[in-house]
Amino acid sequence: CEVESGEDMLYRTANTILQAYAETDNDISEAIERGENPLIDISVSYDGTWQKRGFTSLHGVGVCIDLVLGLVVDFDIRSKYCHACHIQKAESMNATDLAVWKEQHDCCTNHHKSSKPMEQDSAVILWNRSVAKYNFRYVAMLSDGDSSAFKAVLESKPYADKVVTKLDCINHAHKRMGTALRKLAKESHLGGRRVGRLTEKKCDSLQNFYRGAIIDNIPDVSKMRNAVWPGLYHSMSTDTEHHHRQCPLGENSWCWYQQAVSLGQDPDSHSNHKASTFRL
Repeated sequence: CEVESGEDMLYRTANTILQAYAETDNDISEAIERGENPLIDISVSYDGTWQKRGFTSLHGVGVCIDLVLGLVVDFDIRSKYCHACHIQKAESMNATDLAVWKEQHDCCTNHHKSSKPMEQDSAVILWNRSVAKYNFRYVAMLSDGDSSAFKAVLESKPYADKVVTKLDCINHAHKRMGTALRKLAKESHLGGRRVGRLTEKKCDSLQNFYRGAIIDNIPDVSKMRNAVWPGLYHSMSTDTEHHHRQCPLGENSWCWYQQAVSLGQDPDSHSNHKASTFRL
């Protein structure tokens, strides 16, 4: 049976993306009908991976995935090793023959730095060839917390005056907050062994308040920031020190204290809500 090459598969995927965008954009649809290849702005997720952990890998790959369809748009492989070169070095070949061989050899080595920058180098390559290859512009990058690839793309200016924007994954932001809280609890012993200490359950609660504040206020960053504080004060509250004034009001509030107040009831003891978390 005929095996489809990786490049052929990518071009077929690009055509699928083009047709999908044409269904929702009349300008793109009309351009295709005229036989043109319109320039399309798309948002992609980008990530890199290595053959092994620890930034000592000989191989790495960077991948762009269309956010709308979830299809791989393009990928780039970085390699610090060429098996053919390795074999030739092991053989006794005079300088003249070796020079002739090198001229005819298509070397697999395309990365001569440490392994860590493979991810950002692949990103720069993918962004800078997207127009020539597909007539696509990757105008938004969804990636993890490591911004080195995004910074490298910005510095390369792949689309002249068109600036690429960075999107942050909510799951990654949620995970980073949890990691930071647990690190703080471990290194500083915040609160000691007393009531109010930063426990594992408290970390979970604060982490989920943080996620909820983001989800409820997309895309307004200022509102997100303001919405984070009520979760912190809510978690600090005790029966003797209430800090629920910043919590949302009303019987539909996520704050059990404000729910009770809105219903004209006496709020329950805080000791009955130690394990409560927000939006798991």
